[in-house]
Amino acid sequence: TTTTTTTNDDSGIVVAPVVYFGRDARESGARLVEKAKEGAKVLGNNRVEIRDRGVVTTPMLHYFVYAHGKAVEEFFAKEEGKEEDKCVRTEMLRKKIDVATHEAAYFERAAVGYLSLIEEDEEEKSADGNANTTLNNIRKNVVEGLRSNATGLPPLHIDCANGVGFVAFEKLLAVFDAIREKSGDKRSEQIELVLKNGPKDGPVNLNCGSDFVQKNQRAPDTATCSRQSFVNQRCASVDGDCDRLVYFSIEEEEEENSSKKNFLLCDGDKLSILLAFFLIEQIFLAGLAHKISLGIAHTAYSNGAFTKFCEKNGVETVCAKTGVKNVHKAAEENFDIGVYFESNGHGTALFSKKTVEMIEKELVDELTRMSLEQERKNRRNASSSSSKSLQSVILTTKLKALLTLKATIQTINPAIGDAISSVLLIEGILRIKGNMPFAEWHAMYRDLPTKQTKVKVKDRTVIECFDSERKCSKPEGLQKRIDEILSSSVSSSTDSSKRAFVRPSGTEDIVRVYVEASDAETCEKICTKVEEAVVEFCSF
Repeated sequence: TTTTTTTNDDSGIVVAPVVYFGRDARESGARLVEKAKEGAKVLGNNRVEIRDRGVVTTPMLHYFVYAHGKAVEEFFAKEEGKEEDKCVRTEMLRKKIDVATHEAAYFERAAVGYLSLIEEDEEEKSADGNANTTLNNIRKNVVEGLRSNATGLPPLHIDCANGVGFVAFEKLLAVFDAIREKSGDKRSEQIELVLKNGPKDGPVNLNCGSDFVQKNQRAPDTATCSRQSFVNQRCASVDGDCDRLVYFSIEEEEEENSSKKNFLLCDGDKLSILLAFFLIEQIFLAGLAHKISLGIAHTAYSNGAFTKFCEKNGVETVCAKTGVKNVHKAAEENFDIGVYFESNGHGTALFSKKTVEMIEKELVDELTRMSLEQERKNRRNASSSSSKSLQSVILTTKLKALLTLKATIQTINPAIGDAISSVLLIEGILRIKGNMPFAEWHAMYRDLPTKQTKVKVKDRTVIECFDSERKCSKPEGLQKRIDEILSSSVSSSTDSSKRAFVRPSGTEDIVRVYVEASDAETCEKICTKVEEAVVEFCSF
């Protein structure tokens, strides 16, 4: 449940506190929601308004609260119905909120954002008879490259973790169908999703879901959907409440008298890389690279190969404590556009209000310039110089980049990380990049081997951490021992990639151990030694 209150003393309008409710597809959900409603009424002294949105994902519920606030803000900013009395205005505001917080608004926002992201430009499909060969090449390599005109991405097989995401994706596909039937827009055919592991197929997250895939490095394997069904397909997996996302692939290679299956994973780190590099490219083409800062927020669990890849390519990063709220805050406070995904695939991109306003202003200015340019063309005779044609191409490139940034903002759930909007955004980016194959995305860098374990202790609070949980200050001596293990003969002294850290669980008396090195055998050796150190220093 999530609450929001709307009041405005100056206008005389008072709208009661509102509590939004939603649940997943499990049978127990309806009963639990009814009990929660009773509690909300008691706490609100029966003056609270209940809004039950039924079966929804967790990010959808967050979006409804966000949309409620935005609707109120817009209503008073635009002084809507200011000539009416307060009773009429109150009803106008209620209707505005109802529309903004309906699930149809959520799905339409995401669907339209995606369609705008992959929009084809008919002008770029036709040859420009007045442009010379050089300019035609510029159009092909620069301008047309911003939009994919092919429809070559294979279907995406989505493991929905036996959860509510299955229901939500079905509704999303229905919205695409409705758009196509209403307008004949064939762009909606350019996303093909094969949904697997729905609410009726088994317990939520049992042998499936993004956490299962990411932690076990293997495909889902359920009673209704075997591991084999994912072989040689483009695949993704969301978690039970549909806020996390990972992509994966199982490639089957034929060997003598047998076949070998290679599992490849694009986790939160690789989602961050793909999205950040795409946004950097668009910001540059839009001419805003000197005005907008962009970076990636991550946790200590991000693979060392990821941080080195970012450093090598000049992408700024900041490490935050584990937990979405911490990474979200770091992304928001450090960058104009902050990209973040935890390794488990929970994340998004945050655009500051200043950045959104700047993109919108630049877009209006660019459209005005393009209009004036067209008027000048019409006044000139049909032939134009190469320099003028080149200027037109550059203007078109900037405009396309600004439109792409605007579409990206619309596709993203502005309230929280959302697997549905993330799927649409990633699919859009892959199409724009010429239907980028999964293997090419995965090969951007190679993850270092890692090992994660848990050590049960009497009291987890004896461990205190700093440096975004990459070091521990208590118990005294433990960090020194970990450093000694890393520099000892257990691992190669020339292995600069090795690292290890420990941190207490937030919910149970266990200590989590993370180890990373250049090979799996070294990881195992270091992990065993660190586990022993935790037992020694935390056993009192």
